[in-house]
Amino acid sequence: MNILFMNNFRGDAVYGIELWMLRMAQALNPRGHSAWLACRPGDGLCRAAQAARVPVLPYSPSKGLNPALARHIRRFVQENQIRVICLKTYHDLRLATWACRGLPVRIFCRRGNMKDIRNTLRHFLHIALLRPEILVPSASLKTEFSTISWVNPRRIHVLHHGVDVERYHAPDIQPAAPGAVVFLGRLHS
Repeated sequence: MNILFMNNFRGDAVYGIELWMLRMAQALNPRGHSAWLACRPGDGLCRAAQAARVPVLPYSPSKGLNPALARHIRRFVQENQIRVICLKTYHDLRLATWACRGLPVRIFCRRGNMKDIRNTLRHFLHIALLRPEILVPSASLKTEFSTISWVNPRRIHVLHHGVDVERYHAPDIQPAAPGAVVFLGRLHS
């Protein structure tokens, strides 16, 4: 399968989702898949991808929808027969939806911020009229997308992140103190 990871992160550090995308591309390429990372040229994620020998599609997103950038991504998707685009933000979702209109591409929105979706004609055109099939990692994100009246919830599908629990074994350690609790994750309201 040919996959494009899109991330418009700006900065020198490589954080959680950026690191996840980089590691996924690294793991997929030797297993017969083709995975690219679309990111800002020269930023930390681009340098990390190049150091990890993950192919990079440089792109510099702008605030509004850039038709030339959408054509650039569409041409790349067609030439490389991309079937899945995994992206981080709603801005990338709009760009990917516009670039891939009419193509057999599934879009996986890794994370969303519904505050980014505005009830404007432009957003309506990108999501409602272009009618992308959107994959999200949780039922709660699907619910968030579904709160927007013009988003068709039947086009939003949940694809949970998978962990092969058979590969991992808990070490035999003693708790630091009786009743100690360890939490690894992000608290978000």
